[in-house]
Amino acid sequence: MQLNSEAIDPPEYSGLYVFSDGIHEVAGPGGKMMKYSEFVDVLAASKRGAGSVIEETFDVIRTARGSDRFVDDGPIVEVAF
Repeated sequence: MQLNSEAIDPPEYSGLYVFSDGIHEVAGPGGKMMKYSEFVDVLAASKRGAGSVIEETFDVIRTARGSDRFVDDGPIVEVAF
């Protein structure tokens, strides 16, 4: 098996978000599951906000879910450059 790697120099003030599927695979009160593309939109909108990207993202997900409790794990890590 051949592994490929590449190094990049990220632009200043950019960020990398690492998360598991548990952060976006959440169902709202009606049982409708959030789509990955919807989560990406939430993350992008949170990035444009004035507060913490992770806190704003969790706030939107909690509201969509209708609960503070998650059924699955929901880790998300922000790496700032």
